[in-house]
Amino acid sequence: MAVVEKDGLSFYIDKTGKIILSGDFRETVPFYHPQYAVVRIKGATKHSIINNEGKILSKNMWTNEEIEFRSDLATIEVFNAGLIPCCTGTGTNAIYGYKDLFGNWAVKQQYSKASPFTAGLATVTVKGLLKIPNKSSKDLSGIINTKGEYVLPLEYLVLSDPWYNTPGGEITIAGEHKDKGFMVLN
Repeated sequence: MAVVEKDGLSFYIDKTGKIILSGDFRETVPFYHPQYAVVRIKGATKHSIINNEGKILSKNMWTNEEIEFRSDLATIEVFNAGLIPCCTGTGTNAIYGYKDLFGNWAVKQQYSKASPFTAGLATVTVKGLLKIPNKSSKDLSGIINTKGEYVLPLEYLVLSDPWYNTPGGEITIAGEHKDKGFMVLN
């Protein structure tokens, strides 16, 4: 399927130009994953998920500021994990957690930042967790799995999102531990 736009709406066509999926879609993203795609319904401020039959699985889950679905690899990773970082609140008051593809909270909102999953791992941050005597507090980050369990504890002042060191191979994470300094982890 390809994404096309006409008269302010977006929809999907096949190789012959026949409309396969349509709706009140103001914005659509290609089916980077064979079963799911991201759309924004006309009049909505947030994105939704549809399946490859056009059924809306979840409505109004997140904005572009919360997660960007323009990369095919990022989109495939999100849908393979089945969890999407979403938040309640806005700006510095936003609290992140993860919703499943049907819009249910799978990992409760408890983070000031939350990255998409890569290979089943995501970076999360908690605001003001490290208390410094006579100074302000600092945010700490860690890595969770898709069950919300910590793979790396909340002990990092700076922590990258997990990335593939080689395509489909080793995962690498770089960061600064609060006590041990800078490190790169595989």
